[in-house]
Amino acid sequence: MFRLFASRLALLVRVFSHYTMNPKATIKRLRKQIPTFECIPGCTDCCGPVHAAPWEESQIEKHTGKEAKLNRLPSPGLCLRCPYSLNGNCEIYDDRPIICRLFGTIDEPTMLCPHGRRPKVLLTKKQGAKLTAEWMKTF
Repeated sequence: MFRLFASRLALLVRVFSHYTMNPKATIKRLRKQIPTFECIPGCTDCCGPVHAAPWEESQIEKHTGKEAKLNRLPSPGLCLRCPYSLNGNCEIYDDRPIICRLFGTIDEPTMLCPHGRRPKVLLTKKQGAKLTAEWMKTF
């Protein structure tokens, strides 16, 4: 009986560790939980200063071949736009951080698209907070 319990406990620890100790797996799992929707082509109204987890930054660096420009505090007087928002397009769209993916998907006035675009089903505030908290553990 004890061996069965110990083996099940060991399995649970391995599975739990996979999600809490592996930022790549955690972020990929979180991405799957965020509903998608279609933006207005060329619109970058939601693109502002962005933070990214270290693993997300590494993916951006692989994509662009340059050091990631996120998580930087802007200097006074500079535009508060995402450095990857270029000519109405997101240069890192496929590798964009979780925070970018969450915008427009949470039923919270400050997180809704200003143009009314949204997924078929919005995340609740509680779901959005839970996803954000899990994402922040990967920093």
